[in-house]
Amino acid sequence: MRTLPVKSSDHGSYIFSLLGKNLAELYEKYGEKLLQQNIRVSEGNKPANKSIEQTCTGSDSANFFHYNNGVTFLCESARSDDFTNTIILDKAQIVNGGQTIRVLHKAYSEKQLKDDVLVLVRVISSSGHKDFANNVAVNLNNQTTIDPSFLKSNDPRILQLYHSIFSLGWYLERREDEVSQLPKEEIELLEKQLGQPLDTRVIPLKEGAQSYVAIFLGELELAKKNPQRIFQERQGGGVFERIFDDKLTAEKFINSYRIRSAVQNFIDEFGKLKRKKSKMSNWQIEYAKLLGDDLIPSQNDLLHQVIPQSSLFLCALIYWKHVDLNSKPINELIEQLETNFDIQIKSLKDIVEFSRIKPEKISKAWPWLLKSQDFFDNVKEHLKEIH
Repeated sequence: MRTLPVKSSDHGSYIFSLLGKNLAELYEKYGEKLLQQNIRVSEGNKPANKSIEQTCTGSDSANFFHYNNGVTFLCESARSDDFTNTIILDKAQIVNGGQTIRVLHKAYSEKQLKDDVLVLVRVISSSGHKDFANNVAVNLNNQTTIDPSFLKSNDPRILQLYHSIFSLGWYLERREDEVSQLPKEEIELLEKQLGQPLDTRVIPLKEGAQSYVAIFLGELELAKKNPQRIFQERQGGGVFERIFDDKLTAEKFINSYRIRSAVQNFIDEFGKLKRKKSKMSNWQIEYAKLLGDDLIPSQNDLLHQVIPQSSLFLCALIYWKHVDLNSKPINELIEQLETNFDIQIKSLKDIVEFSRIKPEKISKAWPWLLKSQDFFDNVKEHLKEIH
Protein backbone atom coordinates (compact mmCIF):
# COMPACT_ATOMS: atom_id res chain seq x y z
CA MET A 1 0.00 0.00 0.00
CA ARG A 2 1.69 3.18 -1.22
CA THR A 3 0.29 6.34 0.40
CA LEU A 4 0.31 9.82 -1.00
CA PRO A 5 0.48 12.45 1.78
CA VAL A 6 -1.30 15.75 1.13
CA LYS A 7 -1.05 18.88 3.28
CA SER A 8 -3.73 21.55 2.91
CA SER A 9 -4.38 24.37 5.36
CA ASP A 10 -3.63 23.05 8.86
CA HIS A 11 -4.75 19.51 8.15
CA GLY A 12 -3.06 16.51 6.62
CA SER A 13 -4.49 13.81 4.39
CA TYR A 14 -3.40 10.55 2.86
CA ILE A 15 -4.64 9.05 -0.39
CA PHE A 16 -4.10 5.42 -1.31
CA SER A 17 -5.85 2.32 -2.62
CA LEU A 18 -6.97 -0.72 -0.67
CA LEU A 19 -8.37 -4.07 -1.69
CA GLY A 20 -12.13 -4.33 -1.30
CA LYS A 21 -11.53 -7.49 0.72
CA ASN A 22 -9.50 -5.52 3.28
CA LEU A 23 -12.26 -2.95 3.73
CA ALA A 24 -14.86 -5.72 4.03
CA GLU A 25 -12.76 -7.40 6.73
CA LEU A 26 -12.50 -4.06 8.54
CA TYR A 27 -16.30 -3.77 8.56
CA GLU A 28 -16.56 -7.40 9.63
CA LYS A 29 -14.46 -6.55 12.70
CA TYR A 30 -15.98 -3.19 13.70
CA GLY A 31 -19.39 -3.07 12.00
CA GLU A 32 -21.47 0.10 12.31
CA LYS A 33 -19.10 1.46 14.95
CA LEU A 34 -16.98 2.61 12.00
CA LEU A 35 -19.89 4.70 10.76
CA GLN A 36 -21.11 6.57 13.83
CA GLN A 37 -20.08 9.89 12.27
CA ASN A 38 -21.39 9.01 8.85
CA ILE A 39 -24.45 11.13 8.11
CA ARG A 40 -26.07 8.55 5.84
CA VAL A 41 -27.40 5.29 7.20
CA SER A 42 -27.68 2.19 5.04
CA GLU A 43 -29.88 2.77 1.99
CA GLY A 44 -30.50 -0.94 1.50
CA ASN A 45 -31.09 -2.33 -1.96
CA LYS A 46 -31.48 0.97 -3.81
CA PRO A 47 -30.26 1.32 -7.44
CA ALA A 48 -26.93 2.93 -6.47
CA ASN A 49 -26.12 0.09 -4.09
CA LYS A 50 -27.19 -2.50 -6.64
CA SER A 51 -24.78 -0.90 -9.10
CA ILE A 52 -21.92 -1.05 -6.58
CA GLU A 53 -22.69 -4.72 -5.91
CA GLN A 54 -22.87 -5.59 -9.60
CA THR A 55 -19.45 -4.04 -10.21
CA CYS A 56 -17.64 -5.60 -7.25
CA THR A 57 -19.05 -9.07 -8.00
CA GLY A 58 -19.22 -8.96 -11.79
CA SER A 59 -16.97 -9.23 -14.82
CA ASP A 60 -16.02 -5.53 -14.63
CA SER A 61 -14.70 -5.73 -11.05
CA ALA A 62 -11.17 -4.68 -12.06
CA ASN A 63 -12.57 -1.24 -12.89
CA PHE A 64 -14.19 -0.73 -9.49
CA PHE A 65 -11.48 1.79 -8.57
CA HIS A 66 -12.44 3.94 -11.56
CA TYR A 67 -16.20 3.65 -11.16
CA ASN A 68 -16.55 4.24 -7.41
CA ASN A 69 -15.93 7.40 -5.37
CA GLY A 70 -14.23 5.38 -2.65
CA VAL A 71 -14.20 5.65 1.11
CA THR A 72 -13.14 8.60 3.29
CA PHE A 73 -11.90 8.15 6.85
CA LEU A 74 -11.82 11.04 9.31
CA CYS A 75 -9.49 10.65 12.29
CA GLU A 76 -7.89 12.77 14.99
CA SER A 77 -4.39 11.90 13.78
CA ALA A 78 -2.71 9.64 11.24
CA ARG A 79 0.82 8.47 10.62
CA SER A 80 2.28 6.42 7.82
CA ASP A 81 5.11 3.90 8.18
CA ASP A 82 6.68 3.25 4.77
CA PHE A 83 8.97 0.57 6.23
CA THR A 84 6.05 -1.64 7.34
CA ASN A 85 3.75 -0.35 4.58
CA THR A 86 1.03 0.59 7.09
CA ILE A 87 -0.94 3.64 8.12
CA ILE A 88 -2.15 4.04 11.71
CA LEU A 89 -5.31 6.04 12.39
CA ASP A 90 -6.39 7.38 15.77
CA LYS A 91 -10.17 7.40 16.46
CA ALA A 92 -11.07 6.77 12.84
CA GLN A 93 -14.58 7.04 11.44
CA ILE A 94 -15.91 6.65 7.90
CA VAL A 95 -17.61 9.92 6.97
CA ASN A 96 -18.20 9.18 3.30
CA GLY A 97 -18.50 5.88 1.47
CA GLY A 98 -20.63 4.09 4.03
CA GLN A 99 -22.79 2.55 1.30
CA THR A 100 -19.67 1.29 -0.47
CA ILE A 101 -18.17 -0.49 2.54
CA ARG A 102 -21.52 -2.02 3.50
CA VAL A 103 -22.02 -3.40 -0.01
CA LEU A 104 -18.43 -4.70 -0.13
CA HIS A 105 -19.01 -6.49 3.17
CA LYS A 106 -22.28 -7.98 1.93
CA ALA A 107 -20.57 -9.32 -1.18
CA TYR A 108 -17.64 -10.59 0.90
CA SER A 109 -19.89 -12.39 3.40
CA GLU A 110 -21.73 -14.04 0.50
CA LYS A 111 -18.37 -15.06 -1.03
CA GLN A 112 -19.15 -13.05 -4.18
CA LEU A 113 -16.56 -10.26 -3.81
CA LYS A 114 -13.91 -10.41 -6.54
CA ASP A 115 -10.25 -10.44 -5.50
CA ASP A 116 -9.28 -7.70 -7.94
CA VAL A 117 -11.63 -5.06 -6.47
CA LEU A 118 -9.53 -2.02 -5.61
CA VAL A 119 -10.98 0.95 -3.69
CA LEU A 120 -9.86 4.57 -3.48
CA VAL A 121 -9.30 5.54 0.17
CA ARG A 122 -8.78 9.01 1.59
CA VAL A 123 -7.78 9.70 5.18
CA ILE A 124 -8.32 13.19 6.63
CA SER A 125 -6.82 14.20 9.96
CA SER A 126 -8.79 16.70 12.04
CA SER A 127 -5.92 17.27 14.49
CA GLY A 128 -8.57 17.24 17.22
CA HIS A 129 -10.52 20.22 15.81
CA LYS A 130 -14.20 19.30 16.31
CA ASP A 131 -15.65 22.07 14.16
CA PHE A 132 -13.41 21.08 11.27
CA ALA A 133 -14.39 17.42 11.69
CA ASN A 134 -18.09 18.32 11.61
CA ASN A 135 -17.60 20.51 8.52
CA VAL A 136 -15.83 17.65 6.73
CA ALA A 137 -18.73 15.28 7.42
CA VAL A 138 -21.32 17.83 6.28
CA ASN A 139 -19.56 19.01 3.14
CA LEU A 140 -18.66 15.54 1.91
CA ASN A 141 -22.35 14.65 2.06
CA ASN A 142 -23.75 17.97 0.88
CA GLN A 143 -23.08 17.39 -2.80
CA THR A 144 -26.23 15.28 -3.23
CA THR A 145 -29.73 15.85 -1.87
CA ILE A 146 -29.94 14.96 1.82
CA ASP A 147 -32.25 16.04 4.62
CA PRO A 148 -30.80 19.04 6.55
CA SER A 149 -31.35 17.19 9.85
CA PHE A 150 -28.91 14.51 8.63
CA LEU A 151 -26.32 17.17 7.88
CA LYS A 152 -26.55 18.44 11.45
CA SER A 153 -26.55 15.03 13.13
CA ASN A 154 -22.91 15.37 14.23
CA ASP A 155 -23.02 19.04 15.21
CA PRO A 156 -21.61 19.53 18.75
CA ARG A 157 -24.94 21.00 19.91
CA ILE A 158 -26.82 17.93 18.68
CA LEU A 159 -24.28 15.60 20.29
CA GLN A 160 -24.58 17.47 23.59
CA LEU A 161 -28.37 17.18 23.39
CA TYR A 162 -28.01 13.46 22.63
CA HIS A 163 -25.98 12.85 25.79
CA SER A 164 -28.30 14.97 27.95
CA ILE A 165 -31.37 13.13 26.66
CA PHE A 166 -29.67 9.77 27.17
CA SER A 167 -28.94 10.63 30.80
CA LEU A 168 -32.71 11.04 31.28
CA GLY A 169 -33.48 7.60 29.89
CA TRP A 170 -34.21 8.44 26.26
CA TYR A 171 -32.35 7.84 23.00
CA LEU A 172 -32.05 10.65 20.43
CA GLU A 173 -32.03 9.07 16.96
CA ARG A 174 -29.82 11.56 15.16
CA ARG A 175 -30.09 9.87 11.76
CA GLU A 176 -33.25 8.46 10.25
CA ASP A 177 -33.58 4.68 10.68
CA GLU A 178 -30.30 4.32 12.57
CA VAL A 179 -31.92 2.38 15.44
CA SER A 180 -33.35 -0.22 13.05
CA GLN A 181 -29.82 -0.88 11.80
CA LEU A 182 -28.14 -1.26 15.19
CA PRO A 183 -26.76 -4.76 15.85
CA LYS A 184 -28.58 -6.84 18.47
CA GLU A 185 -25.70 -6.61 20.95
CA GLU A 186 -25.68 -2.80 20.82
CA ILE A 187 -29.45 -2.64 21.30
CA GLU A 188 -29.16 -4.91 24.35
CA LEU A 189 -26.39 -2.70 25.79
CA LEU A 190 -28.44 0.47 25.23
CA GLU A 191 -31.51 -1.09 26.85
CA LYS A 192 -29.42 -2.09 29.84
CA GLN A 193 -28.12 1.48 30.17
CA LEU A 194 -31.56 3.02 29.68
CA GLY A 195 -33.36 0.50 31.86
CA GLN A 196 -36.17 0.48 29.25
CA PRO A 197 -36.97 -1.27 25.96
CA LEU A 198 -35.28 0.86 23.32
CA ASP A 199 -38.26 0.98 20.95
CA THR A 200 -40.30 2.86 23.57
CA ARG A 201 -37.63 5.48 24.29
CA VAL A 202 -36.51 6.71 20.87
CA ILE A 203 -36.91 10.34 19.80
CA PRO A 204 -36.20 10.98 16.09
CA LEU A 205 -34.19 14.20 15.79
CA LYS A 206 -36.33 15.87 13.13
CA GLU A 207 -39.66 15.02 14.76
CA GLY A 208 -38.38 16.04 18.18
CA ALA A 209 -37.14 19.39 16.86
CA GLN A 210 -40.43 20.08 15.05
CA SER A 211 -42.32 19.27 18.26
CA TYR A 212 -40.14 21.58 20.35
CA VAL A 213 -40.46 24.47 17.86
CA ALA A 214 -44.25 24.13 17.64
CA ILE A 215 -44.91 23.54 21.34
CA PHE A 216 -42.37 25.53 23.34
CA LEU A 217 -41.69 28.29 20.81
CA GLY A 218 -45.20 28.43 19.33
CA GLU A 219 -43.76 28.73 15.81
CA LEU A 220 -46.20 26.44 14.06
CA GLU A 221 -45.42 27.55 10.52
CA LEU A 222 -41.69 26.97 10.98
CA ALA A 223 -42.30 23.53 12.47
CA LYS A 224 -44.93 22.38 9.98
CA LYS A 225 -44.31 24.28 6.76
CA ASN A 226 -40.57 25.02 6.81
CA PRO A 227 -38.92 22.36 9.03
CA GLN A 228 -35.79 22.27 6.86
CA ARG A 229 -34.89 25.76 8.12
CA ILE A 230 -34.61 24.39 11.67
CA PHE A 231 -31.40 22.63 10.65
CA GLN A 232 -29.95 25.28 8.38
CA GLU A 233 -27.42 27.91 9.47
CA ARG A 234 -28.30 31.59 9.55
CA GLN A 235 -26.23 32.39 6.46
CA GLY A 236 -28.24 29.84 4.51
CA GLY A 237 -31.57 31.33 5.55
CA GLY A 238 -32.01 28.98 8.48
CA VAL A 239 -32.53 29.33 12.22
CA PHE A 240 -30.40 26.49 13.60
CA GLU A 241 -28.41 28.69 15.98
CA ARG A 242 -31.58 30.29 17.37
CA ILE A 243 -33.40 26.99 17.91
CA PHE A 244 -30.54 24.97 19.37
CA ASP A 245 -29.53 27.57 21.96
CA ASP A 246 -29.22 27.46 25.75
CA LYS A 247 -33.00 27.63 26.19
CA LEU A 248 -33.44 24.22 24.58
CA THR A 249 -33.05 21.65 27.36
CA ALA A 250 -33.25 17.87 27.26
CA GLU A 251 -36.37 18.03 29.45
CA LYS A 252 -38.18 20.35 27.03
CA PHE A 253 -37.17 18.22 24.07
CA ILE A 254 -38.45 15.04 25.72
CA ASN A 255 -41.67 16.65 26.95
CA SER A 256 -42.49 18.12 23.56
CA TYR A 257 -41.99 14.74 21.90
CA ARG A 258 -44.17 13.01 24.50
CA ILE A 259 -46.95 15.53 23.83
CA ARG A 260 -46.65 14.94 20.10
CA SER A 261 -46.67 11.16 20.54
CA ALA A 262 -49.83 11.31 22.67
CA VAL A 263 -51.56 13.52 20.09
CA GLN A 264 -50.38 11.31 17.24
CA ASN A 265 -51.79 8.24 19.01
CA PHE A 266 -55.19 9.93 18.95
CA ILE A 267 -54.84 10.77 15.25
CA ASP A 268 -53.77 7.20 14.48
CA GLU A 269 -56.87 5.84 16.22
CA PHE A 270 -59.03 8.09 14.07
CA GLY A 271 -57.13 6.90 11.02
CA LYS A 272 -57.99 3.28 11.83
CA LEU A 273 -61.68 4.21 12.02
CA LYS A 274 -61.52 6.13 8.77
CA ARG A 275 -60.00 3.17 6.92
CA LYS A 276 -62.73 0.84 8.22
CA LYS A 277 -65.62 3.27 7.68
CA SER A 278 -66.84 1.79 4.40
CA LYS A 279 -67.14 -1.65 6.01
CA MET A 280 -69.08 -0.43 9.08
CA SER A 281 -72.84 -0.95 9.19
CA ASN A 282 -73.20 2.05 11.52
CA TRP A 283 -70.01 4.09 11.43
CA GLN A 284 -71.51 6.94 13.53
CA ILE A 285 -71.62 4.70 16.59
CA GLU A 286 -67.98 3.67 16.17
CA TYR A 287 -66.86 7.27 15.60
CA ALA A 288 -68.78 8.36 18.71
CA LYS A 289 -66.90 5.82 20.83
CA LEU A 290 -63.69 7.69 20.04
CA LEU A 291 -64.84 11.29 19.60
CA GLY A 292 -68.04 11.52 21.66
CA ASP A 293 -71.52 12.44 20.45
CA ASP A 294 -70.84 16.19 20.08
CA LEU A 295 -68.82 15.80 16.89
CA ILE A 296 -70.86 13.02 15.27
CA PRO A 297 -72.28 12.91 12.66
CA SER A 298 -72.78 16.53 11.55
CA GLN A 299 -69.09 17.36 11.57
CA ASN A 300 -68.01 14.20 9.78
CA ASP A 301 -66.68 15.78 6.58
CA LEU A 302 -64.87 18.48 8.51
CA LEU A 303 -63.24 15.94 10.82
CA HIS A 304 -61.93 13.95 7.87
CA GLN A 305 -60.26 17.11 6.58
CA VAL A 306 -58.90 18.34 9.91
CA ILE A 307 -57.77 15.41 12.03
CA PRO A 308 -55.21 13.71 9.70
CA GLN A 309 -53.35 17.04 9.24
CA SER A 310 -53.65 18.34 12.79
CA SER A 311 -50.82 16.75 14.77
CA LEU A 312 -48.48 19.72 15.30
CA PHE A 313 -51.36 22.21 15.38
CA LEU A 314 -53.09 20.29 18.19
CA CYS A 315 -49.80 19.88 20.06
CA ALA A 316 -49.07 23.60 19.99
CA LEU A 317 -52.66 24.53 20.86
CA ILE A 318 -52.87 22.06 23.75
CA TYR A 319 -49.63 23.28 25.31
CA TRP A 320 -50.52 26.96 24.91
CA LYS A 321 -54.04 26.51 26.29
CA HIS A 322 -53.21 24.35 29.29
CA VAL A 323 -49.71 25.47 30.28
CA ASP A 324 -49.36 29.06 29.05
CA LEU A 325 -52.97 30.14 29.49
CA ASN A 326 -54.13 28.01 32.43
CA SER A 327 -50.80 27.33 34.18
CA LYS A 328 -51.22 23.56 34.29
CA PRO A 329 -47.97 21.77 35.26
CA ILE A 330 -46.58 20.16 32.14
CA ASN A 331 -46.01 16.78 33.82
CA GLU A 332 -49.68 16.69 34.78
CA LEU A 333 -50.68 17.61 31.23
CA ILE A 334 -48.54 14.86 29.71
CA GLU A 335 -49.89 12.28 32.14
CA GLN A 336 -53.46 13.14 31.14
CA LEU A 337 -52.62 13.11 27.43
CA GLU A 338 -51.03 9.67 27.74
CA THR A 339 -53.90 8.28 29.84
CA ASN A 340 -56.86 9.09 27.57
CA PHE A 341 -57.85 11.29 24.63
CA ASP A 342 -60.06 13.76 26.52
CA ILE A 343 -57.73 16.75 26.10
CA GLN A 344 -57.02 15.96 22.45
CA ILE A 345 -60.76 15.80 21.70
CA LYS A 346 -61.50 19.03 23.58
CA SER A 347 -58.83 20.87 21.58
CA LEU A 348 -60.24 19.42 18.37
CA LYS A 349 -63.63 20.81 19.43
CA ASP A 350 -61.97 24.21 19.95
CA ILE A 351 -60.87 24.20 16.31
CA VAL A 352 -64.29 23.07 15.06
CA GLU A 353 -66.08 25.65 17.20
CA PHE A 354 -63.79 28.41 15.95
CA SER A 355 -64.58 27.46 12.35
CA ARG A 356 -68.31 27.70 13.15
CA ILE A 357 -68.12 31.06 14.96
CA LYS A 358 -65.55 32.68 12.65
CA PRO A 359 -66.32 31.26 9.18
CA GLU A 360 -64.68 34.31 7.58
CA LYS A 361 -61.33 33.06 8.94
CA ILE A 362 -61.69 29.77 7.04
CA SER A 363 -60.76 31.15 3.65
CA LYS A 364 -58.39 28.38 2.59
CA ALA A 365 -58.21 24.59 2.64
CA TRP A 366 -57.59 22.88 5.97
CA PRO A 367 -54.17 21.44 5.06
CA TRP A 368 -53.01 25.01 4.49
CA LEU A 369 -54.77 26.43 7.59
CA LEU A 370 -53.27 23.83 9.90
CA LYS A 371 -49.74 25.00 9.08
CA SER A 372 -50.57 28.71 9.05
CA GLN A 373 -49.14 30.86 11.85
CA ASP A 374 -51.89 33.45 11.35
CA PHE A 375 -54.64 30.86 11.72
CA PHE A 376 -52.98 29.43 14.82
CA ASP A 377 -52.75 32.89 16.36
CA ASN A 378 -56.40 33.58 15.49
CA VAL A 379 -57.55 30.42 17.28
CA LYS A 380 -55.46 31.35 20.32
CA GLU A 381 -56.90 34.85 20.38
CA HIS A 382 -60.43 33.43 20.25
CA LEU A 383 -59.74 31.07 23.16
CA LYS A 384 -58.21 33.92 25.13
CA GLU A 385 -61.38 35.99 24.61
CA ILE A 386 -63.67 33.25 25.96
CA HIS A 387 -61.32 32.21 28.76
